[in-house]
Amino acid sequence: MSLTRGPRIALGAGLWALLLASVVLAVTFGPADIAPQEVWQTIGHHIGLPMESPVTRLRDAIIWELRLPRVLVAAGIGAGLALCGAIMQALTRNPLADPYLLGLSSGASFGAVVFLLAGAALLMPIGAFLGAGAAMALTLLITRLLGGATPSRAILAGIAISALAAAGTSFLIFWSATGDSYREILSWLMGSLSGTGWGDAGIVLSAVVFLGVPMLVSGRSLDAFAFGDAAAATLGIDVAQLRWVLLAATALLTGALVAIGGAIGFVGLIIPHVVRLGTGSRHRVLLPVTMLVGAIFMVWTDTAARSLFSPRELPVGIITALLGAPIFLLVLLRYRRVARAGRLTGLIGPNGAGKSTLMRAALGLVAMDSGSIRFGDADLPAMPRRDRAQMSAFVEQSGASEVHLSAREVVMLGRIPFQSVWQSTAGPQDDVAVDAALAAVGMTGFAERQYQTLSGGEQQRLQVARALAQQPQLLILDEPTNHLDVHAQLSILNLLRQRAQAGATVFLALHDLNLAAAFCDELVVLHHGRQVAQGSPQAVLTPALLADVYAVKASVLAHPHSGRPMIAYDLPSD
Repeated sequence: MSLTRGPRIALGAGLWALLLASVVLAVTFGPADIAPQEVWQTIGHHIGLPMESPVTRLRDAIIWELRLPRVLVAAGIGAGLALCGAIMQALTRNPLADPYLLGLSSGASFGAVVFLLAGAALLMPIGAFLGAGAAMALTLLITRLLGGATPSRAILAGIAISALAAAGTSFLIFWSATGDSYREILSWLMGSLSGTGWGDAGIVLSAVVFLGVPMLVSGRSLDAFAFGDAAAATLGIDVAQLRWVLLAATALLTGALVAIGGAIGFVGLIIPHVVRLGTGSRHRVLLPVTMLVGAIFMVWTDTAARSLFSPRELPVGIITALLGAPIFLLVLLRYRRVARAGRLTGLIGPNGAGKSTLMRAALGLVAMDSGSIRFGDADLPAMPRRDRAQMSAFVEQSGASEVHLSAREVVMLGRIPFQSVWQSTAGPQDDVAVDAALAAVGMTGFAERQYQTLSGGEQQRLQVARALAQQPQLLILDEPTNHLDVHAQLSILNLLRQRAQAGATVFLALHDLNLAAAFCDELVVLHHGRQVAQGSPQAVLTPALLADVYAVKASVLAHPHSGRPMIAYDLPSD
């Protein structure tokens, strides 16, 4: 599902109005009976509007010094955690990711406990931030030492650091905490906004503005991560740089929020999922709406935490957990997967021969030790990413993803290299290219279907359509017939052959040698990372080569109609 411009504007305006009303109404809750009009007038008086405060100095202090900064802190923490959760889920392609994935919460907890037990209770926020920063640094360092910031490495490193910090915190509490310090530590670990003032509000809101708002600009680029790093890179995204920048920004923002509010769980996990139900997964819409919904959610959960059992106050983390767990279960039930049943050059060779590596080298996704890959006069890997994405397209072996985009939106991702970062809607040329791509793969009737509800074969056809929407001069496909039935395989390969005949350069890896022989004009054979043969299917597919490269005995026959090679494998004897 995707919202058009009009509904997006209406939704944004409605959420801003709801947030403003929530802030005002939340300030009225408490032992002192305060009316919304008094809140409005008091705020107006303090920000310099020409109005007198209608309340006594005591009630003015309750509104301005006690309740309002706490409500603003809650709104800022909710917005920031929800944004960080959405970013982490996109970067890692993990629907269970949250802002604490990099060990930030455990690191902050350890730092806060160290400062408290050292007698510096007033400096707990500083200790928490330092602890979160140290956890982030260690996680990223381990990730780099493991070979780079891939989703799996970042997750594993974060789990390790989180476990280490949690063990350290438990040891300190067991060994040193007593009485009041134990209760203070427990309250902080559960998340609490008690005692927050304007200084805390300034830190939280500044962090959200200076770190969170620039993260919103990454929305279009994050869409490209839906199908993995390789797909994003072929759409002109500097994957490594963007991931490092967003991971660092997310970690810094989360660290600042945890330092003020403690370890408040579930906000960054559930809010992005809830918002996706209404907006879809396009991040230019998802991210700002997630921030607004997160802010509203936190305002009211904190209000409940301080009001339900007044004068006693619950840690707000208890309320978010009580609400978050059942909401997340409902979201999981809602999201459950529906199971359903030129020249065309082929790249062949056994598993491990280097086919995928060669393709990724051509697209600048892996570095080459020597040599060059040229397309016409251009050094393809050395081209600027956006220029390369406007000229070439790539289809991976598998398009599996839990992304909640419609089929049309998936294909529209192929237009990212041609769109401005500030462009909010597709242009006429984008619509024409997407319609043509959907028609080419026979998926026009599926345009509004959700991607995750399609069969594996239908998803693979959409990936081909996404690549066609780039209108590439060079089309590279890694096993494009995966998950396709026989009819779909023949249809896709015939389409690719037509594209080649129309002037495009089509380069694809295939495991099925008979399909390669039937459709390819030329075959390139790789073995142990080296090219061992190149030429027409008739010249390349010989019994000797099959025995040498594939270690199989076979007879090569002529197709009765096309005359192209057909391979009949000798069955192993008993």
